[in-house]
Amino acid sequence: MSMFMVSKTHIDVLVTVLLRSEAVPEIAGLSGDQIGLGLWLENWNSGKARYPRAWGEHADQWPESTENLDVVQAYRYEPVPLSTAPSAGSAYRHVVDCYCYQACEHPTWDRSPAYRWMTRLAEVLGDANGNPHDLRLWEVPDRETWIETVAKLDAGSW
Repeated sequence: MSMFMVSKTHIDVLVTVLLRSEAVPEIAGLSGDQIGLGLWLENWNSGKARYPRAWGEHADQWPESTENLDVVQAYRYEPVPLSTAPSAGSAYRHVVDCYCYQACEHPTWDRSPAYRWMTRLAEVLGDANGNPHDLRLWEVPDRETWIETVAKLDAGSW
């Protein structure tokens, strides 16, 4: 699987879970904007490290692309709904795992705050119900898809 930038909504889900879980005391005092920007910049740094010659090459042609550092730096947190269903922890763990897979491609990843935050959150969430490759929820492409996922979780149909 190749490296990609996760969506803004994917970052919003991570920030919402982090803020509501209280699993990571290190983020106390940080705003959702600061946490999300830190997460998304690590993902961007991963892309730059993985594709050093091509990353951002076409940012002028696609100004809304997340390969454009200006788009990432303009991040503003928007809370997303979360499910309280028993399977929600597994779903959130998939979102964490996807993010980590996409953000780990640069040499300082394992020394970054984002790495510490995601490692601690993953510990609290536990395993992905024994199926780390369940791709029903890997990437969160947009807000609408996330809201549909939460509805399925709440209805017990995920």
